Amino acid sequence: MADFDKIEQEARKEAEDHPQQLDRAVTEGEQEVDQRVGQDHAPEVQQAAGEIEKELGDQPSGQPGSTA
Repeated sequence: MADFDKIEQEARKEAEDHPQQLDRAVTEGEQEVDQRVGQDHAPEVQQAAGEIEKELGDQPSGQPGSTA
C-alpha cells in the first residue's frame, strides 16, 4: 500500500525546489481542462489551479504559500 504521507512530502519538496515547473504544470493542466470542458467551467478551473499553487507553495506573486 502506498505511503501517502511520504508521497505528499516528496511532492511538496519537489514543488519547493522547482516552482517554475510547478507553475508550468498547473498552467498546462488548467489549459487542458479548459479545452476539454470548455469555458463554461473556467471560474472553477481557475479556483482549483489557485488552490493547487497555494497548497504546494507557489503563489502567482512569487511569495511562498502555506505548507501546513
